[in-house]
Amino acid sequence: MQSLSAPSFSGYCGEELTGKLAFFQENGQLTVFDYDTCSAWYSTQVNLRDAVWSPTGDRLLVHTNNQDTYFYSPDGECLHSESNGFVTWDRTGQLRPNNPHVWNEDSSVSVYIKTVQDAAGNWEHIAQVDDVNGNGRTEWSLEIFSPRFGVVAVLEWVPYSDWVLLGYANGGVATHLATGYRLAALNVRSGEIVDSGLSTPGIAQIDWHPTIPGLLATADLQAADVSGLGHLATWQVFENRVERWATPTDYIRGPVWSPNGRYLAYQIYDLAPGMGIGVTDIETNEAETWTEQGIWPQWSRDSSTLFYLEMLEPDNDLVRILAKSRETPPIVVAQTRHPGCYAFCEPQNFFDYTP
Repeated sequence: MQSLSAPSFSGYCGEELTGKLAFFQENGQLTVFDYDTCSAWYSTQVNLRDAVWSPTGDRLLVHTNNQDTYFYSPDGECLHSESNGFVTWDRTGQLRPNNPHVWNEDSSVSVYIKTVQDAAGNWEHIAQVDDVNGNGRTEWSLEIFSPRFGVVAVLEWVPYSDWVLLGYANGGVATHLATGYRLAALNVRSGEIVDSGLSTPGIAQIDWHPTIPGLLATADLQAADVSGLGHLATWQVFENRVERWATPTDYIRGPVWSPNGRYLAYQIYDLAPGMGIGVTDIETNEAETWTEQGIWPQWSRDSSTLFYLEMLEPDNDLVRILAKSRETPPIVVAQTRHPGCYAFCEPQNFFDYTP
């Protein structure tokens, strides 16, 4: 098996690279490089997984195979641990358990989808809205999805709004894992429902614009021929407006907004050479291939550099994490265990970067 080496990260901190990179050694030991302070730290635990920075970058959580969760400060202090199953951050920085209830950013309102049967034996999906501030419980019928669509789920809260993102699909869980969710949204105050006409591979494949409320980017599966890959599209939920964007190849996955909100980076797919990374300028609708061998792009704070995982053959034990700007060749910043599932597992299983 091939073993890869990475140069000392300290040579790139400060001007060339900024932010913090968390990744796992081959034995599952958490490692963090801080490019702002030119320092590094390592966890005492091994066999860890799922490194996820909070949205503000002030805390880092990791999971164990026993479903414990450890929380670290940016300088490596283990703040505390929880043993109540997997939890993760929502997009506002709140901790959320892995359950079907979705909360707004101040934890005052939750939404849950339930399926009920009426006296005639017909099934109907109901959105149950609970307000902890004394406004009680409201229920909205989702009859436009019933009974033809067997799966209706609240994917997440549209940040800082009264809307929640809904996903619906034909058949059962296995079907929507293959064909994706159709995307709709529900206003929890009025009961209004809007349908985007888009379909996404899953919740990890959408991203909200950093400054424009309600603007979502996704890979639309509706016209795609390759399972799990789609065409770049954005949806302004509040106006129910869909726009489609140029990409270097037909198929993309996992778009990510740059911090300045101008660019979208994403995985591109072509038969030759395979998985790479593309970038679209939303102001000009111009697209370019950033690298022909890479997956899981993550932006630096100044929107100039992408951190990503290099594409290598599965018989390598380790793979390299690279950083590349538009004008410069890639820099090798670290190495991590081989994912073994390039297309459809999630990057936080192996590394996460915070600006």
